Amino acid sequence: MGQWRASARIVGRIIAGITGASFSAAGAYVADITPPEKRAQAFGLVGAAFGLGFIPVGSLRALGRHPTVIGLTGTMVCGFMAQMILQSVWALYNQARFDWTLRAVGLSLMVVGLTTALVQGVLVRVLTTRLGERRLLVLGLSTSILGHLAFALADRGWMMYAFIFPFALGGLAGPATQSIISREVGPSEQGELQGSINSLSGLAAIAGPLVGTGLLARFGPDGAHPHIPGAPFFAAAGFVTLGLLLALRLFARASAREIAGPSPSTQRS
Repeated sequence: MGQWRASARIVGRIIAGITGASFSAAGAYVADITPPEKRAQAFGLVGAAFGLGFIPVGSLRALGRHPTVIGLTGTMVCGFMAQMILQSVWALYNQARFDWTLRAVGLSLMVVGLTTALVQGVLVRVLTTRLGERRLLVLGLSTSILGHLAFALADRGWMMYAFIFPFALGGLAGPATQSIISREVGPSEQGELQGSINSLSGLAAIAGPLVGTGLLARFGPDGAHPHIPGAPFFAAAGFVTLGLLLALRLFARASAREIAGPSPSTQRS
């Protein structure tokens, strides 16, 4: 039964990935009908509209019953924000700064997909047994920060391709985080927990594109003062850094409790 459920989930994710191409189609349509100077704001609104469809707000109450889950909630939100910022500006940024064609954008996304599949399908399994989930989470967040900073500082189009694999190593953090928090809830609460995670992702899907495209519109144009074309990627790196700090604080507190042992009241009970 467990193997069947895992297979069904994999098939579901594949189908979701295929149908998720509607986001690219919507983005292309917006680019066709929107003047260049207004595209950033338009893409932000498209991202917000997609995000509204993914918010089962009531399931968020599942987070309130488990301290570790609460502790990692901030880390997950920061990661979701960084992901949505990058997704919302990737095509627009590379087309504007490096004169990428739609073919080049599509090729880069294919490379992202392949490297992400490699990281999450192979490296996660190998490294989890060697490093453990906490270290894997920290490693993933650290490489994600470096990847976003590299994108922000790249001044040649080929560099964006070169930095994709180091950036994709950030995908180590997601499975590690979900594994940690899934152990904190009972079998009857797993569905509610996953609904909560999807809710957080949905909220980030609204806010992230607004932040990313807003920063690109403000600091990206040649006449902007200051001119910081990589501002969205700097912001994404900032969110992941905050998420890493929150995770490290949580792990430090958990380690302190483990060293201290159970409280006297717990021992008496």
